[in-house]
Order: sequence, then C-alpha cells, then structure tokens
Amino acid sequence: MNSPMATPTLSSALQKHAAFFDGNRNGKITVRETYDGLRKLGMQAPTAAGAAVAINAGLAPLTSRGLDKFDFTIDIANIKAGKHSGDSGLFDQDGHFDRKAFDAKFAKASGDGKTLTEAELLSLRSAPTDVAGKVASNAEFPLLFKLAKDGTAQRGGKTVPVMSKAALLSFYDGTLFPRLAAQRAK
Repeated sequence: MNSPMATPTLSSALQKHAAFFDGNRNGKITVRETYDGLRKLGMQAPTAAGAAVAINAGLAPLTSRGLDKFDFTIDIANIKAGKHSGDSGLFDQDGHFDRKAFDAKFAKASGDGKTLTEAELLSLRSAPTDVAGKVASNAEFPLLFKLAKDGTAQRGGKTVPVMSKAALLSFYDGTLFPRLAAQRAK
C-alpha cells in the first residue's frame, strides 16, 4: 500500500474545490474518497454511493492520463478537463475563478442582490450543449443548493429558502465543503 504523499500544489480554485474529496492528500480522488466526502457533507449512504460512482465515472476518464483513466480515479492536477457544458462558466479554462463574472451573474440572477433561490441559482448555469453537461448540471446545482442554503427571503410574497452570496462564493473558492463538514462534525 502506498503511503500518503504531501498534498500536491493546488494552483487553481477548481483544484482547491476538488481537493476536499482527496482524503489522503495524494492528488487523486478514488470512488471511496468521493463517497467519504459526500457522507461528511451529510448525504445518506445509498445516495452517496451512487453519486460517488457517477461522479468518478464521469470525471476519471476526462482528468486521468494514460491507462489509469479506467480505474475511476480523478486526477486533481487535471480537474480543469472535467468542466462540462452545463457549468456556470465561472471557472476559466485553467480552473481559475472569475470574480468579476461571478459578481455580474449573481447581480443578474438575484432577486434581492444578496441571496439566490434555487431557481435563481439554476439560472447561473450555461445551456448544456451535450447530454453529459445536462445530466451533470441537473445533478450538481440542486445538490449545491440543498447543501449550501443558509437562510430564507421573501420572493413573490412567499418566504423561500435561499443561499447567500457568501455561501455561493465559498463554493467557488473551495472553502464551502470543509466548512460544512466541520459544522456537521460538531
């Protein structure tokens, strides 16, 4: 068995975001590590198991190099290759977060300038150009809202759950998942 190596250098926000799931800090994310990360975020075991297989099956062939791309292990160093057509477009081609684009998209989508409803969050997605982008987008964005909603607001005369701008920003800068896991652990 290989001993864990030091965490590889994480040069982009997208790498920092993915690194939450790298339990042994070796720069690779196995199905088991994805499962463990999803459980730390509060996902039930059967759902986490299915999601872990789907996530790794979708990302491993895109991010891994050589023959190991068939073992369902995600390579964080190449996570930018896992961007899909239904994402928000807020990570550039190299996986760096675009704060100006974030602020502009948030302002356009938000009903109050401070928070997003689930429907407003969904409006941040790019129009998927392929089946994989559509499937990924339809799974990721509702899950993000479920995990990160942190308040309520008035929309159309109703009180609805919302996600703050700070919560969404923490998703993109890679700090949301560790914070949520720490809160759940308490």
